[in-house]
Amino acid sequence: MCDLTVVTEGLAQDDTFRFRDIDPVTQIIPADLDNDGVSELYVVTHAAGSGAYGTLYAFMPREKRRVVTASLPEELPRQEQYRGHDRIEVSDRYIVREYPLYTDEDPNCCPTGGKVICRYLPVWKDSNLVVFELEEKEYHPHEDDQ
Repeated sequence: MCDLTVVTEGLAQDDTFRFRDIDPVTQIIPADLDNDGVSELYVVTHAAGSGAYGTLYAFMPREKRRVVTASLPEELPRQEQYRGHDRIEVSDRYIVREYPLYTDEDPNCCPTGGKVICRYLPVWKDSNLVVFELEEKEYHPHEDDQ
């Protein structure tokens, strides 16, 4: 577990965001996914346990005035087959989350249910709220199923 502190500077309303006892940070990604000319900051963490569950913390500057935080939706496509092992990255203008799918018989080491790839876009609902909307999802069956 670790602590994460993000400090904003140069905005009309600077702020400090503190997260205590979160999973270890595995990536810090600056990107301008909402295409407003100002980079957001995306921090990816992964649980240290056998599932390596991924979490995304997003820090979204709004019109160079203040920063709003956001995260990916908790509900996932094929949630009943999800056991972690996420890969979260930025690609083009999307946050991409890929994870293997497990059948009831699969041990944690060896998923056989295929994989899901989700692409999310950050969408401003108002000046204080950003949500990540699922733009598209792909299901890829396990190679042995094809």
